[in-house]
Amino acid sequence: MTPEERPPLLEALARLAYQDAESVDPLTTFLPLYAHRRALSDYVVVVLGNRGSGKTALFKLVNDPRTATRLRAFFATESIPDATWIDAFSQSSDRHPEVGTLEQRAKGAEDLTLRAFWMAHLLRRVNDTVPEFVKVPATLEIVLSAPAADLAAWLPVAEANLGAVNAALDATNRALAAANRTVVATYDNLDRLGQFDLSIRRRYISTLLALWLSLSSRHQNLRGKIFLRDDLFDAGELGFADATKLRPKSEALVWDAAALYRVAVRHLANDSEAMRAWLQTIPGLTLEDRGEFGWMPGEMPDEVQYSFGGRLAGKVIGKGVIKSYTSKWIIGRLQDAKQRITPRSMLWFLGFAGKAAQQHGPNRWGTLANANDLLIALRQASRERVQELSKDDDLCARFENLRGMTIPLDKGEVISRLGKAQPGDPAGIPDRGALVFNELCRVGVLRPQQGEQVDVPDIYRYSLEITPDYATAWRDFIVGAAE
Repeated sequence: MTPEERPPLLEALARLAYQDAESVDPLTTFLPLYAHRRALSDYVVVVLGNRGSGKTALFKLVNDPRTATRLRAFFATESIPDATWIDAFSQSSDRHPEVGTLEQRAKGAEDLTLRAFWMAHLLRRVNDTVPEFVKVPATLEIVLSAPAADLAAWLPVAEANLGAVNAALDATNRALAAANRTVVATYDNLDRLGQFDLSIRRRYISTLLALWLSLSSRHQNLRGKIFLRDDLFDAGELGFADATKLRPKSEALVWDAAALYRVAVRHLANDSEAMRAWLQTIPGLTLEDRGEFGWMPGEMPDEVQYSFGGRLAGKVIGKGVIKSYTSKWIIGRLQDAKQRITPRSMLWFLGFAGKAAQQHGPNRWGTLANANDLLIALRQASRERVQELSKDDDLCARFENLRGMTIPLDKGEVISRLGKAQPGDPAGIPDRGALVFNELCRVGVLRPQQGEQVDVPDIYRYSLEITPDYATAWRDFIVGAAE
């Protein structure tokens, strides 16, 4: 790599840090995995994953008119139904009631009211998309015509005529079958319901799951696909014993190290010809040109990951007992308390490493970045991940209260700090430290240890300057050269 070749490569690498779902083409950046193919197949009702695992990206892929018609070709499988996909509930459309309205309606209401909401809203959304298959009696016309936000106008009517709503859904399924059509109703952002009153969230999710447990056994042409945080799919947590019956109809989106490196390579390979040429010099790394779907990386076993890490910043990091391949060191730094990594965290890390490397010239090993670039990237990726969680879950914003603490954290002090309100807190966060603590453990931000001690993974710790700063110990330990 010549000094002239390095700048465009770093520009491509740095761009990884600033890509989001709105700025990239999903047909050339989304990495189709086996788990995605299974998740979209007919028999799966619940698609599970932690925050950032790609549930919403997959939800958007199937609901985008430009991509929904290409799913079979994109995923190279006939197991995905040739269907009309509809957004049956999310936070990305004004065709759904606002979360606060739903929460208010749930207070003091029976579970039957919540089930009536899900049934009637499903009927409404199918009618919005394929009205030719929906026929209702006059008593239900207001249910279909009233604005989504005006629950008072249509939900009581649906609840009072639940049998008619159910009959209309059955009739819709029969009409679809007669026309050899399939409609898949998809649900996302369910964890936004009842963030400060977990009983409300539990009741909405459990009644939705109960509905689709019933419908999935009766309907072949009107199907459901519920994108749900994995920690919320628990029979004990939901108070819904039959949730276990949906377990065989679920699929988890899990990203291992190979998939994480592949998604980074997919983004890079489709960024520029210069970057694609650089990638093709990495031993064992293969790229396939899939036309409109862009360049697709082949499998990346450990050996290929080692080579990628070597070309990035030197093959080995550390000495003695802490010696490790650079590719494995990166994975270890980005894992949460449950040993999970989101694709977004990987892209942030590599992008910030590229941006840091732009500030200095080539090094003697001929790699794109150096040890200090990786440390800068770790701290920046940590800040982005904490901001992302705080934006998605208001309870996680209270994590800021732990700034400046020292590992290991004392559990009692952590709970006490998490219970204290701070200026700028999102409205509604309860002053119950134990509630916030449990939520942070649930999503993998905190790791309870034996006794009364608590650990914080690197991907969250550096954002809040929780000491000691182990990362500084690595600065002088990048050894070896790209191979």
